[in-house]
Amino acid sequence: DHGTVKRTVDADPHAAHLTWEAVGRLVDLDEVADVLEREGVDAFIKSFDELLDVLETKAAALQAASK
Repeated sequence: DHGTVKRTVDADPHAAHLTWEAVGRLVDLDEVADVLEREGVDAFIKSFDELLDVLETKAAALQAASK
């Protein structure tokens, strides 16, 4: 009904290589990688900082409750 699942990733390695080369001519893959890396690091830092804030708040609440 919705198609057939089959392994295609290595069905035609030569065609895949040619396609990747064509994409590389149209898209600056190094720039894409740099942007994705930078955005990923920024997102991680933001999440980690938020986690630290939550932990600090909980630690302060526990400390206040134990007095």
